[in-house]
Amino acid sequence: MRLLIVDDEKDILKAMERFLDHSDFEVMPVADGMQAAPQITTRPFDAMIFDIHMPSPDGLELTRLARRSFMNRRTPIALITGYDDLETRRKGTDAGATCFAGKPVTPEKLRSIAQLMLGSVSSSRRTRVRLPFRTQVNCRWNCSGDQSLLAESLDLGQGGMLMKPPGGLTLGQEMELEFRMPTQGRPLLIRAKAVRLEEPDRIAVQFLDSTDQDYKAVQTYFTQQTQK
Repeated sequence: MRLLIVDDEKDILKAMERFLDHSDFEVMPVADGMQAAPQITTRPFDAMIFDIHMPSPDGLELTRLARRSFMNRRTPIALITGYDDLETRRKGTDAGATCFAGKPVTPEKLRSIAQLMLGSVSSSRRTRVRLPFRTQVNCRWNCSGDQSLLAESLDLGQGGMLMKPPGGLTLGQEMELEFRMPTQGRPLLIRAKAVRLEEPDRIAVQFLDSTDQDYKAVQTYFTQQTQK
């Protein structure tokens, strides 16, 4: 299970990495919020630990970023803070944190955090499930949306979709997808990016952003299908 740790204090970062390497997690340590931000929006993690007080983006900003992403919107997040007061916890809870730990970070605190997160991991791992899903997808790109492609979806995940044919899409291309879900009467509009080409004529796209209503439509579909 993949764990992202972000802390600009390198001694603390190394200590957390050393301890958690012996847990059930594969640890990815990052000492800079700027380096962590693109990881959060492009890779799914099973859990995250952020230091609140860092140069921007700090732990609160990284938490908000995760909660806006399809990849990590439900990933358990622990916030580490040197100011373990009610106001700090309120801000962290509002941002979407799962739990908190005050400094100094001890092995006992890390053990408690790991146990809490492991208990929450099963729901976040559903983002990797793929379900067969066939529907027409209207893809539009360029700033004015003047280039478009009518594709067909093959499968759907909570974080993306596999489609054919790729048409004029290239890797890294961002686009707007318009398609219908059985649980939603109106079309969904989701911003996405082409991330992988598959033979013979398929392309995988990663969801980047949507309205809360469209995000919930995808979640509702998954909940209904996985509980059958």
